[in-house]
Amino acid sequence: CAHLTSGTEKCNRRNNNYRDILRGLALGQRGLQQFDLTSQFHHVFWFGDLNYRLQCEDEAGATAIVNHIKDNNLSVLHDMDQLKREKEMGHVFCSFEEEALDFPPTYRYERGTRDIYSWRKEKKMSVRINVPSWCDRVLWKSYPQMNLQNTSYGCTTDITTSDHSPVFATFNMGIVNQYSSKEGAPSTPGTYVHFTYAAAIIGTSSRTTYYLEVHSECLNSSSRSVNNTSCLKSDQQTEIRKASPRVLRHMLHDTSFPEWSHDQLERMSLQPILADEEYLMHQHFFIAVKSTDGDEVYGGGVVAAVDFFSQTPVEFGIELTRYG
Repeated sequence: CAHLTSGTEKCNRRNNNYRDILRGLALGQRGLQQFDLTSQFHHVFWFGDLNYRLQCEDEAGATAIVNHIKDNNLSVLHDMDQLKREKEMGHVFCSFEEEALDFPPTYRYERGTRDIYSWRKEKKMSVRINVPSWCDRVLWKSYPQMNLQNTSYGCTTDITTSDHSPVFATFNMGIVNQYSSKEGAPSTPGTYVHFTYAAAIIGTSSRTTYYLEVHSECLNSSSRSVNNTSCLKSDQQTEIRKASPRVLRHMLHDTSFPEWSHDQLERMSLQPILADEEYLMHQHFFIAVKSTDGDEVYGGGVVAAVDFFSQTPVEFGIELTRYG
């Protein structure tokens, strides 16, 4: 639960609050400290007064927002939501999900009622505009292929002691059980983990070399690749830029494209503790890209084994994140 900086104009500070929380929390699994805290648990729920506002700074705009709310025309307001914009830009809450905002903005109400938004605040030297906004949010992030459904998301209308309306969310989720091999069942012969090719897109102007590091509860130990000796060819980089969304194309101006060949990845030791097919299909693998210059982590992500469990190579991709 978090309470981030308030104020329409302080969106960047809220983004920094989020990243500072991730840097400062000493939680997570042993051996996975180089991965984002949000990637170290099967499910992560992040909620509270996140204080992201509808982007509007004048009285005419605030009046228009109130009128849209009265007309139940909420979809018009969604594109004004700072949190939605920042998520789409990849600035915060990467890979987090949120149910649709089908309830009215939860702030700033006149205390004692839910019929009046008290968005105009008289101050000594000026007028402060607190635009009606969805400040109070519930977001979540799960490992790939984990069972979780958001069954409700809304706000109360009968608690009026605050200028915020309380928000609620309910979920159904599957329980992760400790695997127990069937009695007398032999291990599946020839079951192993192997990567045949890898490439990464890293938003940095650094021209160092990189290596991959792989962790999983099903492995005897973590494993690292050799350093990359090549990058994607210029025509491949151009195709990636063309195919990328508008925001990503902007980010790709200062970008590294390291790649690892079959021969380089073949040297990685990815030996399962238990060579049992059913066991391995329920595992997750943590993949980090690190630089040879000080072993700095440039990003990491999680992939479900069931997504690429096959007798032949299966192509997959993951989003690499660093501090959310």
